[in-house]
Amino acid sequence: MTAFVFYSEWNGQFVHAKESIGIASTVEIETQIKNIEATIQRSSNHTIKGKTNWALYQTFLDSQKQLKTAEQKREQLLIQQQEDLTEANILANQFRCFSVILFLLAFLASSIETKSRKSINVENENQLLTLNEVDKKKSKIIELIKEGEISNIKMLVDYFNLPEEEAFFLLQNFKPSQQKIGF
Repeated sequence: MTAFVFYSEWNGQFVHAKESIGIASTVEIETQIKNIEATIQRSSNHTIKGKTNWALYQTFLDSQKQLKTAEQKREQLLIQQQEDLTEANILANQFRCFSVILFLLAFLASSIETKSRKSINVENENQLLTLNEVDKKKSKIIELIKEGEISNIKMLVDYFNLPEEEAFFLLQNFKPSQQKIGF
């Protein structure tokens, strides 16, 4: 399946490059050449029973000149078409190279991300252990506040090294005298 996708992508690059360059078609000039050859064929019978039809003869001569000019245009168009195909192939190869580089970068980024996720998970586990220790400390402080053993902010700041805002918050929310008793 991957090979099929890669193959279609590889050929798609060339098709896209050909479309973006705009390679000219020879269909129009080929049709013109066929029409001129048909005119030459019709006007080649310009002499009938020893008499020359000068209008047909002039058409015959003009058509031969037009045929030479059209064939030269076709040759130039074929040369230009070959140059455009070469340019399209170069452009497709550049697209392919860019795609390969992007694939490699994506692969590298995903492998780095996987490694960083593993290291983040290890760091998170370490932080969770620290948070559990902190939570035990805070739950012990809250328990002491509820029992009334800690009653002021200064004690929380001095003995437990809490910031004043946090100490105020804990006392305000867990002090026994401020707890509401419902009926």
